[in-house]
Amino acid sequence: MRSFGGDFAKIGYNLYNVKKAVYSIGVIVLLIILGGLIYLSLPRIVEVTPADSAANVAGSTSIRVRFSRQMDAASVTSRLDISPLQTGQISWENNTLIFTPLRPWPSGTLVQVRLASGARAFHFPQFTLLHDKQWSFTIGSPKLLYLYPIEGPASLYVLDLLTGKKQNITRTLGEVLDFSVSPNGATIVIAIRTEKGSAIYLIPGIDGKPSLLRTFENGQVTSPILSPSQNYLAYALTDLNKPQPDTHIWLLNVKDGFNVAPVQLPDSGGPVQYPLWSSGDILAYYDRASQTYRFYDPQTKTEIAKVACQTGEKGSWSTDGQSFVFAEILMPTDNAIPTSHLLRYTLNSHKIVDLSQANNTEDASPQYSPDGKYLVFGRKFLDPLQWTPGRQIWIMDVTTLKSKPLLQEAQFNHYDFAWSPAGDQLAYMRFNQGNPISTPEIWVIQSDGNQDRQWISGGYSPQWIP
Repeated sequence: MRSFGGDFAKIGYNLYNVKKAVYSIGVIVLLIILGGLIYLSLPRIVEVTPADSAANVAGSTSIRVRFSRQMDAASVTSRLDISPLQTGQISWENNTLIFTPLRPWPSGTLVQVRLASGARAFHFPQFTLLHDKQWSFTIGSPKLLYLYPIEGPASLYVLDLLTGKKQNITRTLGEVLDFSVSPNGATIVIAIRTEKGSAIYLIPGIDGKPSLLRTFENGQVTSPILSPSQNYLAYALTDLNKPQPDTHIWLLNVKDGFNVAPVQLPDSGGPVQYPLWSSGDILAYYDRASQTYRFYDPQTKTEIAKVACQTGEKGSWSTDGQSFVFAEILMPTDNAIPTSHLLRYTLNSHKIVDLSQANNTEDASPQYSPDGKYLVFGRKFLDPLQWTPGRQIWIMDVTTLKSKPLLQEAQFNHYDFAWSPAGDQLAYMRFNQGNPISTPEIWVIQSDGNQDRQWISGGYSPQWIP
């Protein structure tokens, strides 16, 4: 006869085992859920840009590190190491750290980045990165931007000197009036002609998507240029509504937002031209009515200096932002013909030094090299024995003031000089003075005077982008 007590005991034992199993499964599930939550709460690096082992990267490229969570900024930056060491600015966009170099990395540089473990999340739970992250990328060769064609509505092109490939990067925007490259090479600023006037666009690099910054109805914009800090944008604007249009320099305080009203800078009634930024965000521009270069500090909103200049040609800032070099007409005392010399004006002391140190020259178009050690300029001798139809390319040691010819082609005028970011190449315009119907050309020469080569016929305004 079956024992009901034994059956109940077995049933109770089985129920106990079931409860125990359910409890164990519940604990396991709970541990899995907790483990998943902890895993999801652990900060991780989701993406780095440029990617590891990327090649031919633009020298102005920002380093971006995207995290899975918002991070404590100080704990990240204190563990970030970039080699070779480069000065730059660190900013954040949500969970992404952005390092923007103030100066482009030189061509061929292997950039190595390491973020050590231990950086912590900003919010609770403040878990930390468990592993180091290392990656590297290689900087490619700089490219040349230029406008083409010179005889009609122009577009902005980019030229790869290694492959010879040319690319129109403003095909969809229309006629380009003018352009500039930001000092760090990260942004191209473009003035475009529109049906009702003109507009300014910003392009983040040669492959970036253009974004409209501002439109100008019945106004023509030229010389748009960002300050090194990228806090300010200066441009020349001609009001086409007036019977006798004058051009004035306007300043937009970008750090306060693109929708703020621009400010017209002091002048003598126009026309005004050639806005140029120093490395310290001081703006120089030429006032043709008063024949002076004017210097404006946007931080204090005051004009800080003026210097007389009759030529009205574009000058050049020294790399430290302390002095400004420009060409000026000098009248000799012996009734000889006037000359044009390069003068260096020091902003703080207001001291002027004659750099040309020659009485029979016509010097123009100075441009400081990126390291600030040299000036390239165009020179024409005025005495009959050395006279040439066009200005030749000369280079000056800024410390010793000793000059030497870099290239001499008597029939050609050389102008519009542009140093490559590393200072090893020089782009320039060349025009045959003996043939008025010839087409201007863009050439590139090594800074030692070798490997001179024509690249573009009918193009103009060459500028480098890293």
